[in-house]
Amino acid sequence: MLAGTPEPDWALRRRPKWTSAERLAGATFVVLTVATLGALFVAQRVKHQPPWLLETSRGIVTFAPQGPGTREAHFHIKTSVTARVDVAIVQVRTGHVIRMVAFGYRMHGYRTYRLVWSGRTGSGQYASTGSYEVRVHFDPSGPTVTDPYFYLTLVRASK
Repeated sequence: MLAGTPEPDWALRRRPKWTSAERLAGATFVVLTVATLGALFVAQRVKHQPPWLLETSRGIVTFAPQGPGTREAHFHIKTSVTARVDVAIVQVRTGHVIRMVAFGYRMHGYRTYRLVWSGRTGSGQYASTGSYEVRVHFDPSGPTVTDPYFYLTLVRASK
């Protein structure tokens, strides 16, 4: 500053102290910014991980356990992880488990496993006519996965 010139108005003002509400708002902004950046990195990492269930049979497998032609449903499953799995046949209409095709079966990652369902329920009776889906549960605390593009259709033989 030049000698003899007065101080500007803004230089003489003191910065007011922040209120507790302003401090809380600032801290909230910082926390949300850090959380957003963290979520971005986690999302990128998850995108680059393979899905648990890599491949199943595609389409609709139609079979007639008590009639001529195909008497069993043959299908395959391929996983990306090595884990114990439970494979269940579930009735689409009710969501009930009809039969456990594999229980606690150890599947190794990136291998294809072929499974067969005879059309019978857990009690040994023939299942009713209808659509069924294959549900795979990964133990001990993994997800339960159903392929939305694969169904088993059980039909009765015409007499």
